[in-house]
Amino acid sequence: MKTNRIIFVIGVLIFLVPFTGFPGSWEDVFLIISGLIIMALSSLNLWQRSILKRLQYHSRQMSQTETSAKPVTHEEEGEENIS
Repeated sequence: MKTNRIIFVIGVLIFLVPFTGFPGSWEDVFLIISGLIIMALSSLNLWQRSILKRLQYHSRQMSQTETSAKPVTHEEEGEENIS
């Protein structure tokens, strides 16, 4: 959520730049730096999401294999044969 706030603030600043009266070269530099920051934050956000998805997938796989690989005790085998 912190990256979303930063991107929002940069967007507001980009919106306000034409009204500030800075020289054109300053505006250009500010817009270029803002664009680079937004690109870096969004790529970082995508990278974090992909890692989280992989971790969730692997944790689901591990929990499924743990429940399916539960060892059967002798008591459970006897109960199954009776039924």
